[in-house]
Amino acid sequence: MPRRSPGTGTIGHLKGQPRPWKASRIVSGTTEMQSFERKGDAEKWLVSREGVTSKGTTVASVAEDWLGRKLAENARGTLSTSLYKGYEGLIRLYVIDVLGSKLISEVKPRDIDAMLAGTKLAASSLRKLRTTTNQVFAFALGQGHCAVNPVTLAQPIRDESKLGTARIALSPAQELALRERCAEMLGGDYIALILDTGARPSEVLALRWSDLNFAKSTVRLEASIGAPKLDAPIARKVMKTKTARRTIPVNPRALAPLQARRGDAHAEALVFGTVNGRPQDHRNVSGRWLAPIAKAAGIAHVNLYDLRHTHATRLMEKGVPGNGI
Repeated sequence: MPRRSPGTGTIGHLKGQPRPWKASRIVSGTTEMQSFERKGDAEKWLVSREGVTSKGTTVASVAEDWLGRKLAENARGTLSTSLYKGYEGLIRLYVIDVLGSKLISEVKPRDIDAMLAGTKLAASSLRKLRTTTNQVFAFALGQGHCAVNPVTLAQPIRDESKLGTARIALSPAQELALRERCAEMLGGDYIALILDTGARPSEVLALRWSDLNFAKSTVRLEASIGAPKLDAPIARKVMKTKTARRTIPVNPRALAPLQARRGDAHAEALVFGTVNGRPQDHRNVSGRWLAPIAKAAGIAHVNLYDLRHTHATRLMEKGVPGNGI
């Protein structure tokens, strides 16, 4: 049976009545009362009225209702536990904490902007928070608790760190210093492979051992790791077009450390997977692998796509035309 919060109402019993159980609560000086045949129904009614005021429903009440439905989806197996916990964390830490006491019908776009601006989340996490908040208010709109979804009128999320930036190419000296550190540090074989192939970071993360031909010094690129979404985890996805799927020659020096650590790994296992064999997001390995290697090499402000740009720059310096890269 659902439990109601203390002070949310009272339940009494009157003998001889067809509906003997009386549930009552006081809202803004006005008493609400309902009669029920069973005490359990009276309890459920009081629980359902929590967060409801004489003027409307609070954000917290609707958010809890929405979370309850997501929990039910999780119980049915249609929503993963990790995804539910992600929803719950965003809702409780931000939506309920900041907007919970407001009437949902009175929330304005500026309230959404203020909530988002008050966090210290990165742009990608802010987008997840905005998307989740939008789902809650869309649910409220469908339930008739508000006339408009304020999230749709709020300011879009912008990643200020990406505005006005351009790809850079490492100098030959910087590249050499980076390669030296790659030979010594965790994730160095991943960084070196991007430098030697010019492949996208997500393509290299999708490599399986069967994609590496140590005898011919080639790499088969046919898949990439998709970015995580609110309704789906990251996953390896085969590229759609034949031109995207390609086999490229690689300097044996880039494959040597990989061949040395393969051991008895299964041919279909990911070369750069997690300890559990699952795909990794390149945005995570950038901070975990590239950042410390670049710091050790004395290089600041470099990202994984700069390595790809460095590869293209080295080819152009050798006279390879741009349409041949």
